[in-house]
Amino acid sequence: MPPKKPKEYPDKRVYPRVPMMVKVRDADTGKEEEYFSKEISCGGLFLETKNPYKKGKILQVEFQIPGTQEQVRVKAKVVHEALPGDKGPVGMGLSFIDMDGHSESSIAAYVEKLENIRKKLSS
Repeated sequence: MPPKKPKEYPDKRVYPRVPMMVKVRDADTGKEEEYFSKEISCGGLFLETKNPYKKGKILQVEFQIPGTQEQVRVKAKVVHEALPGDKGPVGMGLSFIDMDGHSESSIAAYVEKLENIRKKLSS
């Protein structure tokens, strides 16, 4: 059973989201592109791209946590395609479906750090 939605996140998301700009490499194809990740959470990320993959595609993605030397590699599934004409930026929403403990803790630490900064700035 998925965790209950925290009260402080009124939308459908379970995890807090924070902005992140990274280079993401599709480890399946070796193709490397620079995407603007509109946001990342412990559950996934959104990548802005003019050519999103189709919903359901499984990817191995690699990226470096900003401000660190930590490289993470996660298996992710495309769960949302945002196409031209849709509301919001064009791109794809990825849900993390498999990652090692190091990658999980690195992402969680990054999200927590930015969440703490956001809370300090808004108080």
